[in-house]
Amino acid sequence: MEEAEFVELVPVLGRRLRRTAYLMCGSWATAEDAAQEGLVRVFLALPRIERKGGIEAYARRCVISALLDQAKRPWRRESPNVLAEQDHADPTDAEALVDQRLAMIQALQRLPSRQRAAVVLRYYDELSVRETAEALRVSEGTVKSQTAKGLANLRAQISTLAGREGGER
Repeated sequence: MEEAEFVELVPVLGRRLRRTAYLMCGSWATAEDAAQEGLVRVFLALPRIERKGGIEAYARRCVISALLDQAKRPWRRESPNVLAEQDHADPTDAEALVDQRLAMIQALQRLPSRQRAAVVLRYYDELSVRETAEALRVSEGTVKSQTAKGLANLRAQISTLAGREGGER
């Protein structure tokens, strides 16, 4: 791939990487940093990646590695926000949809980083178990278990939220 072709690919690939990173970390600034780091690594490794194929997969792995490395740094750990309370409103209500989306993002932030990565890659990026395992550099069994635990944690958070709402009515 020529440099000009890569430059044309950056806007589309960058948006996808930022979205994935945001869902994993909950901060647009951190997501932007991770996406930029991933794109720089891709650019530096272009000759090697071409032979193997999969520029997007390589970039995704770079972004995931950057986010997981940042999460390990004590000064970068941030406490996730408490789930916002919300009503179960009409799905056509734009405000309720925004509230639900924010609650889901906050719930994702409460998951441990490996569970969050597995859930985001499987259900938001729609990767297969095999592709997720390759991106995270773990076994397919680990992807399955981390995804199952992550979904169970999300269900528990949603149940807790629904319980609080039900008690207030």
